[in-house]
Amino acid sequence: MTYFFHPEAEAEFGEAVRYYDECREGLGLESAEEVQAASIASFGILTLGQGCRPRHVDVL
Repeated sequence: MTYFFHPEAEAEFGEAVRYYDECREGLGLESAEEVQAASIASFGILTLGQGCRPRHVDVL
């Protein structure tokens, strides 16, 4: 499954990753991985019971 962030949301997410890295090295990557895992889980729940999964989903 492919998903996309709205350009403004993607910019804000990048800022958050950099901020967390400033707080502690590697924390930004850990945070990004958690967001990715949660996004994948959420989209899986949204598509339960549908005949097929969407090819892409726009986030925010």
